[in-house]
Amino acid sequence: MPAAPGIDGLRIEVVGSIDDFLALKPQWDSLAASMERAVVFFTHDWIRIWIESFAADKPLYIILVHDGPQLIGILPLYKEIYFTLKIFRQVCLHSLTNSCSAVSGVIARQADMARVLEAVVSFLGREQRHFSRVILEFVPSDLGVVEPLQQACAKGWAQISVKPWNGSYYLDIDGDFEAYSKGLGKSSRKNLRQKTNWMEKEGGVRREVCQDYDPEVFQRFLDLEDTGWKKELGRPIKCCPKSSEFYRCVARTFGPKGQFLMLSLFVNNKPAAMYCVVTHNGTGHALKNAVNYDEQGFVRFSPGQMISQDMIRAFFERGLKRLDFYGCCYPYQSHWADKVNRKHEITILKRSDFLSRLCFWAKDRLKKHSSSCGSEDGLKKI
Repeated sequence: MPAAPGIDGLRIEVVGSIDDFLALKPQWDSLAASMERAVVFFTHDWIRIWIESFAADKPLYIILVHDGPQLIGILPLYKEIYFTLKIFRQVCLHSLTNSCSAVSGVIARQADMARVLEAVVSFLGREQRHFSRVILEFVPSDLGVVEPLQQACAKGWAQISVKPWNGSYYLDIDGDFEAYSKGLGKSSRKNLRQKTNWMEKEGGVRREVCQDYDPEVFQRFLDLEDTGWKKELGRPIKCCPKSSEFYRCVARTFGPKGQFLMLSLFVNNKPAAMYCVVTHNGTGHALKNAVNYDEQGFVRFSPGQMISQDMIRAFFERGLKRLDFYGCCYPYQSHWADKVNRKHEITILKRSDFLSRLCFWAKDRLKKHSSSCGSEDGLKKI
C-alpha cells in the first residue's frame, strides 16, 4: 500500500508482503534497539520466525510511521478472519501473538509513543472499511502503550476495550546470587537445602549449559517436555509441528549470537529438568521448562524448582539485569520473584459499526460462559 499522510507531519505506510517485511530489517532493528525497554519479541528476527511458523499464509498488515526519512513507529499486525456463532464474518487486524509469542505492542520510543499512536489510530479510521476490529494481545504495562492508546481512541471513530491479563513474574538482578538467596526467607532457604540434599543422595547429579543450537540437546528438551500432565492433555510442543519448528528456529537464529541457552539438570545420570532461555539487552526470558514426570523418584526434590534455581544462578553469573519468567504467572515462580509485569488484551472497535460491536459483545459473553461450563466459546478461526 502506498504511503499516506498522518498527523503532525508523520507519514504512514502499510507493508503487506513478506519480501517488503524482510527488506525492513536494518531500520526495524535500529528502532527496536532504541526502545527504553528493548525486548527480543520486537526484533525483526523473532517476528520473522513467528510469521514463517504461524502466519505464512496470512496477509500481513504492518503499519509503519515515518517522521521525514526516519522510521519512528511500527505496529505489526496480520489479517485474520473469524466467524461468531458461525454466522457473522469478521475481518480482524491481529497482533502477531499466540502461546509461543505472548507479547505485542507498538515498537516506538517513549518520546514518540503518543504521537505515533495518534497517527496510527487516525490512519485506521480512514481505512476502517477494510476491517472489523483490531486485536492486540498480551500488551505489557511497562511498554507505555495502554494509556496513550486509550487517549488516542477517546474520541472519533474508535471505541476501545482494555481487559487485564495476568502478566508474568520478573526479577531485577542486582548484586550476587548468595545475597539474593539470603533474601528468599528462612523457610524458603530451608526447603531448598532439604530438596538439594535429597537430590544429591540420589547421586549422578550434573548440570549442563548449552549456549548454541545443538540438535541432540534440543530433541532431549522436546522429549522431556512430552511427559506427565502435558502429555496426558496433549499439550507438549512435540505434538504441534508448527510450535516445534518455531522453537527450533529460535534456537538456530539466536544461538550463534550467544542469545540462546538450554540449561539441563541430570540426576542418576538421567535428564530431570531443562529450561529454554533467550536473552536480549540484559534480560533473560525463560521461554519454556521441561520436567521429567516419568521418573517418580524425582518428584520429592521438585526438579522444576531445582532447575529454576540453576537458571537464576546462571543469570547472576552472566551479568544479566533482569529475569522475565514470561508466559503466565505460575505459583512456583512466585518463590523466586514478587514483581509482576501486567499485560492487557486491547480491542479497537468502530463506534458506527453495530454488527462489529454486537459480535464483540457476543464473543465476550460466550467466553464468560465457556469459563464457567467448560464449553467452547463459539468462535471459529479460519
